[in-house]
Amino acid sequence: MKPTAVLFACGLALAAYTLNASSNAGLPDGWSVGGEAPKLYHADVDAADSPSGKGAMVLMRTDTSHPYGSAWLAQRIPADAYAGKRVRVSMRVRFQDIEPMEGKIYIGLDGGASLQGMRFSQDWTVYESTLSLPAGVKQLDVGVGLKGPGSARVDGIALQVLGDAPAGLPGLNIERSDLRPAVPGEEFK
Repeated sequence: MKPTAVLFACGLALAAYTLNASSNAGLPDGWSVGGEAPKLYHADVDAADSPSGKGAMVLMRTDTSHPYGSAWLAQRIPADAYAGKRVRVSMRVRFQDIEPMEGKIYIGLDGGASLQGMRFSQDWTVYESTLSLPAGVKQLDVGVGLKGPGSARVDGIALQVLGDAPAGLPGLNIERSDLRPAVPGEEFK
C-alpha cells in the first residue's frame, strides 16, 4: 500500500497576498486567507459542521458592501515527500449560498496557484484530483476559494503518493479531477 498523509481540515496559503489577521486570528498554524479581497471574508474552524468530527475549516463572506471580490483559505504543506511524484489529493468540500461556478478548489505549488471552478452541491462532496508534481517543489497548497457571497468548508484532506511523475515537468500538472457525494463516516485511505 502506498503511503498516505491525512491532514487536519483544509486550507491553503499563498505568499503573494497578505493574511487578514485581524478577522482571522483563530486559524490553526499553517492556515491563511488571501486573494484579491480577503478583508471581505472571515475564516475559522467549524466544529459543528464537520464530517470528520475534527472540525472543518470555513471561509465565509462577511462584508457584502462590495459587489465583487474573492478570497481563498489555504494550508501550506511541505512538499519534500511529494516532489517528483504523482499524488492523489482528496478532501471533503461544501459550498453554500454561492453563484454557479463561484466556488473554487485551490491547488498551488511554491506560491503559484490553480483555481478550478466546478458545479458543487450544497451537500458535502468529495473532491479528488490526481496531480503530477515537478522535482524540486518545496510546498503544496490545498484549499478552497470563493468569489462573491457564500461560504466554503473543507474537511479531511488526504494526500496519497501514486508513483513517480513524468520527468521534466515545468510545473503543476492536474491530470484529472472528480466530484462525488460524500459518504457519512468515510475515512480517506
